[in-house]
Amino acid sequence: MRQVITRASRAESDSDSRGRISHADRAGAVPAAEREQLAATLGALLRRERRAAGYGTRRLAMAVACARSTITRLESGQQRPRECTLRYIASVLDPDHPRPLADRLVAAAGASLRPDTPGTIRQHRIRANAAILAGRRPLSSDLTRRLLLHRRADAAAREAGRLVDTPGALDDPVLLDRILALRETACALRSQAGPPVTLRVGKVEIRAGWGA
Repeated sequence: MRQVITRASRAESDSDSRGRISHADRAGAVPAAEREQLAATLGALLRRERRAAGYGTRRLAMAVACARSTITRLESGQQRPRECTLRYIASVLDPDHPRPLADRLVAAAGASLRPDTPGTIRQHRIRANAAILAGRRPLSSDLTRRLLLHRRADAAAREAGRLVDTPGALDDPVLLDRILALRETACALRSQAGPPVTLRVGKVEIRAGWGA
């Protein structure tokens, strides 16, 4: 009997005067009242922002690199979120300015927010990197534009180099004009793109603009 009372006292002490949920209770089933509150706050905000960004639950889950059920359970209030999950969601829905949305999602979660752990942060980072490499996770619009322009410039430069190596190219006026046009295109695209890009995604390095 004494042991039961002691455990109950500890559980009560885990909740502070503001009504925060104890750490031990965070991972379990969400009580009905809390579920309704989460659905009305975090869930409603997430659903609204997801739809405004043009994402379905499946596509968002693929970009965030989580299970689709994670998105649907967060929206219905059936799952208490971790902060890193909400911040990764925000970086997908608004890749150019993720912090304001992330802060709003975290605030909407309120006392139901589950603490991050080194393990969950590491898993999110690994999965997010995989989603970027697979092309499922968006980058900022500026970085996306620069990568595209540099890759187009690299392609034009490579094609110009290939034509130069064609037998008789230097004696063919039409081919020389084509080579010149490709080189001019490459220079114009590089000017628009700015400095070369080096992006490290986990152990993989994405480079653009370093070609000939």
